[in-house]
This record gives sequence, structure tokens and C-alpha cells, in this order.
Amino acid sequence: MNKYNCWLAIDKPVGFTCGKILAKIKKILNTKKIGHTGTLDPFASGVLCVAVGEATKTIPFINDKQSKSYEFVIIFGQKTDTLDSDGEIIEENDIRPEKSRVEDILAKFTGEIEQIPPKYSALKIDGERAYNLARKGVDFELKSRKVNIHSLKMLEWNEDSAKFSVECSKGTYIRTLGEDIAATVGCLGHLTYLRRTKDLCFDESNIIELDFLDKVVHNASVNLDDHSSRRSSKVFYPVDYVLDDILAVSLDKLQLKDIKQGRIVKINQNYNSRVRAKYQDKLAAVGWLHQNNLQPIRVFNY
Repeated sequence: MNKYNCWLAIDKPVGFTCGKILAKIKKILNTKKIGHTGTLDPFASGVLCVAVGEATKTIPFINDKQSKSYEFVIIFGQKTDTLDSDGEIIEENDIRPEKSRVEDILAKFTGEIEQIPPKYSALKIDGERAYNLARKGVDFELKSRKVNIHSLKMLEWNEDSAKFSVECSKGTYIRTLGEDIAATVGCLGHLTYLRRTKDLCFDESNIIELDFLDKVVHNASVNLDDHSSRRSSKVFYPVDYVLDDILAVSLDKLQLKDIKQGRIVKINQNYNSRVRAKYQDKLAAVGWLHQNNLQPIRVFNY
């Protein structure tokens, strides 16, 4: 059984794939069950929500409507094949937009918009990742998709680039957003900086670096408050930390035994909804409560 069953908020560094970060965490925690809630490109940094052990079972129950937040920088005058600075420049010119023009068009990118995902993405085409097909030079098209931009603001401006913050729905491609903003003002553009600042219940205040996680796990005397970049002293978050929008009900010891065996139990709660069934503050199951009958959907063992 896994020693660690929890959520982590990792500050993903630039230059690493999410897969490599998960491999490092597996090694640090000596665990096999691990997952995350949203890929970050190698050139991007920031909040990576990682589920460990039994926490991986909660991922399907996370509310897909929760937003993510990013900061990003567009450099004007160049277009790359990957829409970011990791790619090859495929077109460039001397056209630069006026600040007021860029500010004026941001409203067009707020609300529900349509995007065509970048060809260098992890989407699958006939079972193969789009970025693999793109690297092989295969000609293919990706369908547009609807996403929601809740807010979009300019943070900084200079002659050749601009920095923005965005809060958006799951599935939004910020590289595409950057290219589309540039195109709308008649320019070329690509991202030179991308940082996720919030995802689920985690933001800049409670993320940690991998080396700090390693110190916490392998050095019992480490002082969590020594991590000066964080305002929170927590590292490991409960299995159901990301399910706070789901009603919680309490079980007694007999009910816990029945739930663990997949049986329906009577609960003195008059709700008709999905619930978190907890015993002594630990998640035992996610289930459906209807007319005082709790039917477990997923049981947790740790």
C-alpha cells in the first residue's frame, strides 16, 4: 500500500515535460500511482496539481468547470511553428501594434470563443499525438473548439512585446490565444513566457519546488517555514482536497465496513446528490445519496 495518498502542488520548472516531473515525484515518494490534472508545455512553468496514491481516484470527480489562470508574454513580429519560443521561426516582419489597439481587442477574446488547437499539442489524431505527427511533417487538421475566457488583462507593455493575465476554462490553449491576439491586430506573434498561476485549489501561495519536496521527504528535521517563497506551510493535502464542492457526510465504523465492501448504507441525510463519505475525516468513498441510501461509486483504501 502507498505510504503517500495525497495531493501536491508542484512549481513546474521551465524545460521539463510533465511526464518527467511525475517520474521524479515517483522516485522521491517511492510510489507508482500518480497523475495530474492538466499538462504544461516544456517551456511553461507554474502550478502543476499532482495526485498521489488513492488521490488519483478523485480525478474523475473534479468539477471540469473550475478555471485555470496564467500569465503570458507575446513577442510581436515573429511566428513559430509551435507558437512558442521552443519552435522554429517560420515567418517574421517589422509590423508592431499600438498599445491602444491591443487593449481595444481584448474584449473580443472574453467570454465563449472558438480556438483551433496548435498542431504541436498532446491531442490524439487516430491514436497518435498531434505533436508527433507535426514533427514527422504529416499534414493534418484539428477542429476548432469552444472555450471560455473569464478575464483577460494586459499587465505590461513595450514596443515589441506585451504581458497578459488570463483566467480561462479547462482546455484553453494559451499559445493559440497569444497568436490569435497578435493576428487580430494585424501582427505576427508567439509566446516567450507562460506560467500557470492557479489550478483547482492551488495557486502561487502553496506550490513547492521538487527539491523542497525531496528535502521534506528525506529530512525529517526540515523546517517547512524555511520555504520563503510560500505563504503556506503545508506540503501534502488530503485525498479529497480538490472535491470541496461535493457535499461531505460522516460514516460510523459499521457503515464504513459496509461501504468498503460496496454495500448501500443508510445515511440520516435528506439529500439527492453525489457525496463524499468520510470516516474520522478521511475519505472512504464517493457515492450517490438518494432517499437516505448511499450507493458507493468509488471506494478509497489507505
